[in-house]
Amino acid sequence: MGEIRVTIQYTAEDLQSAYALHLKKSNPFRSKSILFLGLIIILLGALLITLQIITKSVTWMSWFFLIYGLIIVFYYFWKFNRMGNVALKKLVEFHYPFTFVITNEGIQTTGKNVSSENDWEQYISACIMPDMIMLYPNKLRFILFPKKYFTEQEFTQLKEWANEKISKTKY
Repeated sequence: MGEIRVTIQYTAEDLQSAYALHLKKSNPFRSKSILFLGLIIILLGALLITLQIITKSVTWMSWFFLIYGLIIVFYYFWKFNRMGNVALKKLVEFHYPFTFVITNEGIQTTGKNVSSENDWEQYISACIMPDMIMLYPNKLRFILFPKKYFTEQEFTQLKEWANEKISKTKY
């Protein structure tokens, strides 16, 4: 196969799964630090409530810690599950379809306000999953290729090129 030509109209679900995977792979502890903080505050509140039961003294501080910790945990899950929608709203380019021409030499991208041509050597790493491929030109940016926009043969070819051309490939 010499060339793969595909048009991708990204959805919030595509971006949600990509950003969740990106955060999980790039910095797993940092992406969950707010969750850990909430859980620690909940445990502190539970410990204070237990001590108050033992000493038979009641203060509002322990209930504050418990409720505040629960708010932080709920906020984390609410924010985490909205990443795709937020990214789609903020990144205006994603409101329009992108056309990718992928060859053995590189990837040509065309969109409403975007036009670029990159050789495979410009990508520093790749993340290949069963339902998507993410190519990284740097540590913070990625190009997303969801499997649903490709035929099985095209997606397999893209995987082979990514494995062959990019030195750091993660699964």
